[in-house]
Amino acid sequence: SHRACLGSFISFFLFVMDTLTTEIYTLSLHYALPISKVLNLELGGDVRYFTKYNAPDYSPAIGQFVNQDRNSYVSIGNYPICNVYANLLLKHFRFYIMGSHINSSMNGNAFWAPHYPINPMVIRFGLSWNFYN
Repeated sequence: SHRACLGSFISFFLFVMDTLTTEIYTLSLHYALPISKVLNLELGGDVRYFTKYNAPDYSPAIGQFVNQDRNSYVSIGNYPICNVYANLLLKHFRFYIMGSHINSSMNGNAFWAPHYPINPMVIRFGLSWNFYN
């Protein structure tokens, strides 16, 4: 039998320091497909998006977020971040491949915080083996 799961989470986030608001949306998809009695395939992905806003600036000298200079605001957001993955499960063995921020070529100036860009696309793969019966 096939299993599909759709999860979504919508939250509202409020910055009290300047009463600036942004909305954060997350959508996750997961699909499991049995290939044989002992082999299963899982496919999934998620998309995160937050609306554009004037985020607090990060100060590495004090290790904290601070208010931006009002004369030179930098807005961030209004950009989706997409991740996908695939798992092959064979009893106690799992092989996975994952693409993080696969849409990085969409916009070259996406930031998590002002002046701190989001990491570019990364492909990760690996092997997991549980040593028990």
